[in-house]
Amino acid sequence: MRDELAPDANIRHRPLLLEEIDKYVAVIGDASKVSTITNAVYEGYHVALDI
Repeated sequence: MRDELAPDANIRHRPLLLEEIDKYVAVIGDASKVSTITNAVYEGYHVALDI
């Protein structure tokens, strides 16, 4: 597979692509637990600081 990400990757390469970008994905807000918008913004802010 190429070094850069290919958004048009076919279904055969999709698991490899997901493994490659998994370290850049963070689950925040209601995706992790039901809470308020204030907590979602707080979590998003701190995840953005880690980038």
